[in-house]
Amino acid sequence: MNLPGIVLESTESTQIDVKKKLDMDPALTHGYFVQAKVQTGGRGRQQRAWVSEPGNLYLSVLLRGPHEKVTWIPLHAAVAVVRTLLSFGVASERVQVKWPNDILIDRTFKIAGLLCEKVGDHVVV
Repeated sequence: MNLPGIVLESTESTQIDVKKKLDMDPALTHGYFVQAKVQTGGRGRQQRAWVSEPGNLYLSVLLRGPHEKVTWIPLHAAVAVVRTLLSFGVASERVQVKWPNDILIDRTFKIAGLLCEKVGDHVVV
């Protein structure tokens, strides 16, 4: 399957890149993604800095709307990450969703942070 998106060596923020692309192309395809090997200005909730070291996955995806239940999207995204981990053989008792946006292993190690932002009728995850 050919998914619509780009993979970059480095970017300020994949989230910013998706939002800029949506500004330039309001008909941007559902599922459009930006992935980067490094982010220089990643951020989390409440504008907290997100350290984006090489070797990790930095990815933002556009979900076209309208989304009446936008508050459920972070939970759905977290479940998708957990299901992916389980498909790679991580034992279910090791994985925890820490509301509102973190995925932990063994209740200690944060392995993912999810940032969902509403942009018009759409959401960038």
